[in-house]
Amino acid sequence: MKLKLGIIGLLVCLAFTNIQGQEAILTGKVITFKGYPVANATISASKSKQTTTTDSLGYYSISCRAKKDNIKVKVAGFVGQNFRYRGEKEHAVNLIYIHNESSYYKVIKNKIMTKENLDYCIENLLYENNNFDRMANIYQIIQFVHTTAKVETVNGTKQVFLTSRGPSSISSGQQALIVVDGIVTDDINSVSPKQVKSVEVLIGNEAAEYGVRAANGVVKINLKDN
Repeated sequence: MKLKLGIIGLLVCLAFTNIQGQEAILTGKVITFKGYPVANATISASKSKQTTTTDSLGYYSISCRAKKDNIKVKVAGFVGQNFRYRGEKEHAVNLIYIHNESSYYKVIKNKIMTKENLDYCIENLLYENNNFDRMANIYQIIQFVHTTAKVETVNGTKQVFLTSRGPSSISSGQQALIVVDGIVTDDINSVSPKQVKSVEVLIGNEAAEYGVRAANGVVKINLKDN
């Protein structure tokens, strides 16, 4: 009996040691505009169930249960990122800024960046940071910038829907207004990601300058100068 208990205890101890051996500490830094620290970003690991936040300089440290843990990075005003932990000791993340009035307010209010740094980055580094060259098409870029956007084919043409209702009633014209370099258009299939300088989604008061046409939001696409 004592021998059996001893074996069981040894197995439990080995199992615990094995689990502990699978744990590792991942450190890193969350930045934006390819150099500016992002404070108060939430970092979570799905397998270890650990969560932490970045400090004022953008640094974080989190326990990962095993290799291939799924790490999520989230913070107001920026597009979140997921990546796989593969045993590395450090991992840096550069976040894409969501360029609109709401994001600007959240970033400053939550002390994610200082107003001075954010203003400078928007003025000088926005287009360099928000590089869309690797996207498959213009619609993927729109959904990257505005994660709840829906793309549906209506009468043979792809349309973008920003409202929560989506394209539930085609006849009511619920699609967003698309503006490319200041010109309203219905077809953006020919727009290549390599041409895109910036994409901005305007909803509600932000879209007021476009009048009643903007009732379902506006997608502003600015192209690079060739």
